[in-house]
Amino acid sequence: MSFTNHIKLPWRTSWQVSGELRETLFWPCQSPPARAILLMIPGNPGLADFYIDFCTSIHTEFNSLDIICVSHLGHTRFSDNRGLVYRNQKTHSLDEQVENMVCVFDKVCEEYKGKKVFLCAHSVGCYFAQQICEQREERVQRVFSLFPAIESIGLTPRGRQLW
Repeated sequence: MSFTNHIKLPWRTSWQVSGELRETLFWPCQSPPARAILLMIPGNPGLADFYIDFCTSIHTEFNSLDIICVSHLGHTRFSDNRGLVYRNQKTHSLDEQVENMVCVFDKVCEEYKGKKVFLCAHSVGCYFAQQICEQREERVQRVFSLFPAIESIGLTPRGRQLW
């Protein structure tokens, strides 16, 4: 049994992408090397921790899959890789969130060159996934949308005001 089999999953870290630090959870595949990657994009409030049970269930069923779940920018307070507490000093716009999530996707594709990349997104995260698909269509294998806010957001009272 390897050392990594004794470490509780998911692995938790901070990940700097395009100058922005975000909390990241990682479930390495059970039979390396990974044949595919699942990038989990949270809905509101943008916390990766909300998806631990869900991603753990997927990890248990699909042993050749690496799973990465990243929190939204500015939505967590966590320790960085040195153990220092990181507090977000900035409020990020929706466009900044999307732009950075596209950068996260690019980093994943760069790290897993030639592997299938799947997106799984919840609620407003589905909007992020939609934007990734529009910008990087050729690199997305498939998108799994869980309760997508984009499907009916225009029918809500606030949505009718905006549209």
